[in-house]
Amino acid sequence: GQMVGNSPVHNPDCNAIAGNSPIEILYPQENARLWVPRDFGSVLQKVTARAAHRDNRHKIFWYLNDRFLGTTENRHEKPLECRQGWNELEIIDETGFSDLRKFFVTIRQ
Repeated sequence: GQMVGNSPVHNPDCNAIAGNSPIEILYPQENARLWVPRDFGSVLQKVTARAAHRDNRHKIFWYLNDRFLGTTENRHEKPLECRQGWNELEIIDETGFSDLRKFFVTIRQ
């Protein structure tokens, strides 16, 4: 092989390095086990999911069990109507970065 000069410095605006995604689901955590109660009127409570984006001006698109729930900007929180058993939450930003969490829900009957 041949010796080459120093590699150029990585551009901090480039998110190509693995593990450097600007988007993350904060809650629920992976494989969490959640207990969802009913209120006094027997209405099932919702789970409030939270996410973070390095740049809060980006929209986040929310999906629960492959069903589109809507978008958030600035404050990334979304109430979820979960089903009994395993659920899958996925978020995707405008540039295509995504995060995924699977969690288990027990619903009080």
